[in-house]
Order: sequence, then C-alpha cells, then structure tokens
Amino acid sequence: MKTTDKIVKYYQEFPGVHSLKELEAIGGYPNLVRKLVDNGQLEEVARGLYRLSAQEEAEHADLEAIAMAVPAGVFCLLSALSYHNIGTAQAFEYHLAIPKGKRSPQRPEFAIQSYQFGGRSYESGIEQYGKIKVYSIAKTVADCFRFRNRIGLDVALEALKDVLRNKRASVAELVDMAEACRIKSVMMPYLESLI
Repeated sequence: MKTTDKIVKYYQEFPGVHSLKELEAIGGYPNLVRKLVDNGQLEEVARGLYRLSAQEEAEHADLEAIAMAVPAGVFCLLSALSYHNIGTAQAFEYHLAIPKGKRSPQRPEFAIQSYQFGGRSYESGIEQYGKIKVYSIAKTVADCFRFRNRIGLDVALEALKDVLRNKRASVAELVDMAEACRIKSVMMPYLESLI
C-alpha cells in the first residue's frame, strides 16, 4: 500500500485533525504531507496540523486544532459554556486555561485569550472529549463567577440559572467547584437565592 493511501486510510479510521508527528508515525514525511496539501488532499488547519480535505469538518474542529497545538490548555469560560451549550454568551476568541507559570500560547491562526490557573483551580473538573480538554459544567459556572469582572456578572448568573433549571449539575458539584476556585463566598448567595 502506498504511503499516500495509508495516510488517507488513517484519516478514514481516525477522522479529525492530526499532527505531522502522527503522520510520520504511519510512514508520512514532511515533503509528502506538503505535496498532499498542495494537491488538495490534505488541508493545513494550523501550523503542523492537518485534516483530510474530503472529510466533513467536525463540529469542534478549531477546538481540536487548538487542543493539539496547546496540549496543556483546557477550554474554559465562554468557550466551555459554548461547548456545553449553556447560556447565550458568544466569544470572539477562544478562552483557554493554562497552568500558572506557563507562557501564553502564541498561535496566529486562532484568537486565544489565555488565563493562568494554579493548583486545584487548574486541575479540578477537567473532562476530555477525544483530544479536547474542557472544564466540566460545574467548574465552568464557578470560573464564570471567578472571572465575573472580565466576562460580566450577567454571563455568570445566566449560566448558573441555565444549569440549575436544566439540572446539568448538582448543587453539591457547584459548591465543590466554587471551593476549588476559591469563590464560594461570592457564589453562594446567588446559588441560595435560586434553589
């Protein structure tokens, strides 16, 4: 089987975005990948990240590409609200949590707003969907209260109301994540008024 056919078969078995390193592991090499991009079989979605052109674009293709480019990143705040279909707030950039002390990602292909999270605040509530890491619903609501001055208290309140109304997270989960984010004293009065 030709290497080109191997790469196409690989994408058929494992759809989505793949790095040059992954393609090299199945026998690809940089010049071949560039040739496949030039003749339209592959599409470079970001530097070093490729998808099969004939493939229907995945619902979260940009998130997948960012997740591969910034492996330590976790989608948070408005990006996590959007991923979980909570509320109506729309972001014009991708919100990404990175561990405290790490450099902010510099990816010109994507508008990324990064936030440094430390310790339990970073580690708590991470869920993984394929290559995408996103904070859980309860953690996302707590983060919205934590960053209410940057994204707006109205966004945090709308998220909390939506989650409670649709039973997307329990009160215990919300309280636990509020403690992890050290925002319990701020969030509790709002939570108590809604239950």
